[in-house]
Amino acid sequence: MRVVPGAAGISMPEGIEKVRMTSPRIGERLFTVDKIRPVHDGLLLTLKEINDRDQARELSGSILAVDAASLPPPVGDEFYVYEIEGAQVFDESGKRIGVVKALVDNNGQDLLEIKTDNAGEQLLPWVEGETVIRFDRDANAIVIRPIPGLWEDE
Repeated sequence: MRVVPGAAGISMPEGIEKVRMTSPRIGERLFTVDKIRPVHDGLLLTLKEINDRDQARELSGSILAVDAASLPPPVGDEFYVYEIEGAQVFDESGKRIGVVKALVDNNGQDLLEIKTDNAGEQLLPWVEGETVIRFDRDANAIVIRPIPGLWEDE
């Protein structure tokens, strides 16, 4: 079956043995990976439990997930998106801004969605070293540099 990632540049790490598929039609099911290979717009995934096109068609529109324990450890400053969701957000002076709600793929520009401490939500363009200074995995915190004038309540 063909899998199209929800964001650009996403690939499947080597060595993944199981994937979880979820949809209203099938509920949540665990599958064993037989083969994975890249195709022009995503991945071609062969699952041991899927034997024909009709079975594959039942999975159409499902969300595919991999258990975090199956992923290789990030290298250097890399991280997985799930690691930053829920992280505390601080500006460079140490003032707490809020909590990361999500990393939003906006085609040409990823956006950090922040649930602010004043009960609002703000979007910040993800520009490494400019608007996003660092992610501290151990502290579960991100340090940001908001763009002056971007947020109305500044």
